Amino acid sequence: MFKNYLVTAYRNLLRFKLDSFLNISGLVIGLSAALLMSDWLEQYPFRIGAGWIMVFCVAAGALASFVVAMTVGSQAWGVARANPIEAIRHE
Repeated sequence: MFKNYLVTAYRNLLRFKLDSFLNISGLVIGLSAALLMSDWLEQYPFRIGAGWIMVFCVAAGALASFVVAMTVGSQAWGVARANPIEAIRHE
């Protein structure tokens, strides 16, 4: 089963070469930039504790995820509860 996933991923890499290259290079550039900034900021003499910043970022991410889940959930609920005959009648 896992082998099938790897084969499919490999085929998609070959099929979408430019997209794959851009995605992988963006991931590598982003991670290397984060590591370089982290090393650079460790030497900064006036640094402050970033505990509250992390809490704020996690809370913002959780709020955004909640809003997305509620939006998609309400749209899916509305579609699931709709009468298909009414949708055809209004086309």
